[in-house]
Amino acid sequence: ELQSMVQKHFMDIPNRSLPMSQFPGSPFANTLPLQLDVVRVQQDICLELEFPMREVQSLYHFKPTHYISHLLGHESGGSLLALLRKENYAHELSAGLNRSQSDWSNFSISIMLTELGFENWKTVVEWVFSYLKMMRDEKPQEWIYNEAATVAE
Repeated sequence: ELQSMVQKHFMDIPNRSLPMSQFPGSPFANTLPLQLDVVRVQQDICLELEFPMREVQSLYHFKPTHYISHLLGHESGGSLLALLRKENYAHELSAGLNRSQSDWSNFSISIMLTELGFENWKTVVEWVFSYLKMMRDEKPQEWIYNEAATVAE
């Protein structure tokens, strides 16, 4: 039913076999590490950590960033968010691939901070990097990969 609805609206658009758009080079070339200080404008306080990386489109079937996103975004005991909530530094955390081009990608971690978290943002960043180091030091676990795949379905 969905396919027929889409075809009805788009079937008259000609396929011109145009090549996929290319965006050569990384927008972050020769600029890292980089810290941007942002002046707060709204009530919400969002700490954004951006990680430029190689392209991941070729890894589509393996979805490596889903594994990382799953662990970073977990809310259970022992998770990064559980620690941030316990210390009243944050109330929300999301992580995932936010840009994926033909030759580069960008992974983002967004943390909604409390006032106390804003005052201690450097500690929050240290904890994020400590958590990332722990993830790197531990070998990928098949059961976690399977759990992330199940959640994504």
